[in-house]
Amino acid sequence: MKITFLGIGGWVSSPWLSMTSILVTVGKRRILLDAGEGIYRQYRKCTGLDVGDLDAIVLSHGHGDHTLGIPSFALMGSMQRRRVRVVAMDYVVRDLRKLMRSVHLEKYIRWLQLIGVNNLNEEARIIYEGPGFQVWGAAASHSIPSMAVKVVETASGQCMVYSGDTVPTDSIVRLAANCDVLIHETGGNPGMEAEAHGVGHSTTRDALSIAEKAGVKYLVPIHYYIRNPVLEGGRVIIPLECSTIDIGELFSPQP
Repeated sequence: MKITFLGIGGWVSSPWLSMTSILVTVGKRRILLDAGEGIYRQYRKCTGLDVGDLDAIVLSHGHGDHTLGIPSFALMGSMQRRRVRVVAMDYVVRDLRKLMRSVHLEKYIRWLQLIGVNNLNEEARIIYEGPGFQVWGAAASHSIPSMAVKVVETASGQCMVYSGDTVPTDSIVRLAANCDVLIHETGGNPGMEAEAHGVGHSTTRDALSIAEKAGVKYLVPIHYYIRNPVLEGGRVIIPLECSTIDIGELFSPQP
């Protein structure tokens, strides 16, 4: 399993950071987690791949920094005669249809295969699967309904979890239990808990606590605000845009 970071920021991050988007590669299958504005360009720039190379896009919630890139994927899908599969909570599916109409791309809605996820709660369940992988979802706790996502490579058991936007939530501890990598949003640094929690986000201290409780091997902080992330310990990987983590290599013996 490989994880490529197309964007590591949020709506109010430093302007040189693209909005959070993560490409997970399992064998020859590719799942894109979140697609804010400009992410189609990042996807092409970072990977050289195109819409036909994606198995699915999974959206954690409806905020624009996680969804506004979808019209570009639909438009490019139409040009290449390839439908783009999008998995999201039911309300996000409805919002995407409205978004396509509001930017006058109604005729391109048919190039999106929209798969709704309903009745999601804190107990994780499979929301999508394909050859060699499963995608699990569980409710997170944000200012609007949001879900955390786990991708499992069925042959090896390798797994990664992406929190989406959330305050510290036990459902993510359970979802990420003993996983290889937890990618957790960090909208604030230690000491900013009240501010971050008030708008449905977590701090780096929160993310480390979740990682420790879940027993994950590595924590990857993401969705930075203006400040660089400050961490207080633990096994942490700071991602760079267009960089890739190979989970198999992380745990291979070093020469």
